[in-house]
Amino acid sequence: MGIFVKNGKYWIDYKLNGKRKRECIGLDKKLAEVALETRKLDIFLQNSFAVKRVANSPYFEDFAEEYLEHAKEKKRSWRRDLIIIKSAMTHFMGVRMDDITPTKVAEYKVKRADEVKPGTVNRELACLRHMFSLAVKWGKAGVNPLKEVRVLEMPKRPERILSDDEAERLVSSAKGQTRDIIIMALNTGMKLGEIFHLKWEDLDFKEGVITVIGSRRERDRKIPMNSTVLAHLKGAKGPDGSPYIFADPQTGQLIKKIEKSFKTALAKAGLEGCTFHDLRHSFGMRLVQNGVDPLTVKELLGHSTLEVTKRYFQSTPEKKRKAVELISSFHRWRPSPESTPVGSETVDTPPQVGDSSQALNN
Repeated sequence: MGIFVKNGKYWIDYKLNGKRKRECIGLDKKLAEVALETRKLDIFLQNSFAVKRVANSPYFEDFAEEYLEHAKEKKRSWRRDLIIIKSAMTHFMGVRMDDITPTKVAEYKVKRADEVKPGTVNRELACLRHMFSLAVKWGKAGVNPLKEVRVLEMPKRPERILSDDEAERLVSSAKGQTRDIIIMALNTGMKLGEIFHLKWEDLDFKEGVITVIGSRRERDRKIPMNSTVLAHLKGAKGPDGSPYIFADPQTGQLIKKIEKSFKTALAKAGLEGCTFHDLRHSFGMRLVQNGVDPLTVKELLGHSTLEVTKRYFQSTPEKKRKAVELISSFHRWRPSPESTPVGSETVDTPPQVGDSSQALNN
């Protein structure tokens, strides 16, 4: 299966029931890509989708309520799931779970791609994929149609590493809890969600350690508090009775977001384009620049494997030069002033034919 150009127009090439099919789509490459994906989904439907069905499969909106109740108990990000499902409801409402085909999901994907960023579309697809996998597990649907729908390609954004001056400007430009949260991120490498969920019971001032409670897929980890964090947290005071360190000042409940105040601080500091996650990258890179070993960096950032941590350890010609120069620091390996430089010692050579001086010596 593929796409090719003929006479200035895009064609799609695929096989149906063992026979090769070619269709002229037109001048729009994106439309050709969507058409090819739709044909692939149709073939999948013919081959397997209709075979697996569940009697009295619930309507999308009915199962969505059941799923959200489950998400509230199991997922920290259930509020985001709620927003995603509200968006999907306009497309899938009134359709039974077993009647939502890969083609219909692909149509939703194309529609959303014209409305929001690719990353948002992919997060929505991930949520729906999880929702349908539970539907299959709970016997509410026969097949997960999201398995046959590819995510959108994401342009890779270069990671932004803040210099000491930039970090200082950002802290100085922020106010209130946003400033406190930025200081925490720069000094601990914690994710924004981890900082939001941080409770007073997670702090051990005697040992000087923060316990970051891991999600279902992540284990807990401990981060030592440096002098900046210790001084900052010892003087902090949240709303009375709130278990959270950074809580909504009016309700004492979990903070939902700081997007607006963070963007304001970035603008004042002249750091537009920076994201909150870049603070975590800056923490990791600063550790590396100060000679911290990979295993320690991995543990502090909570990476699952060293492979993830490798991104912070980029080799450069200057690093290689300094590395080999360290070996030269061993004094016993250094040549004495009287020693002959490599390549300049006298080497015995065999006599050449016609060499009269050698002949006389013999």
